[in-house]
Amino acid sequence: MEIQSAINFLVGSVLFSSGVIVLCGMIVALNNLFSKYWKPVKWTIFNPVEYRFIDPTAMNEVQIPELTDRIQKFKK
Repeated sequence: MEIQSAINFLVGSVLFSSGVIVLCGMIVALNNLFSKYWKPVKWTIFNPVEYRFIDPTAMNEVQIPELTDRIQKFKK
């Protein structure tokens, strides 16, 4: 493989992958803009509870089944 064809392949690969990334970003942005007609894209698969903004006194009111089951097993 000559250096010129290797450079062309590298530039083509970089441009193609950046185009795919931009296209995916545009699809996600449009999906989230029109989310009142369907569900928005979920970025995570974790529990939707936001632990970052919950103060310690409010944690007693939050019921998470997985944690509640573990606490009950631990107390026995």
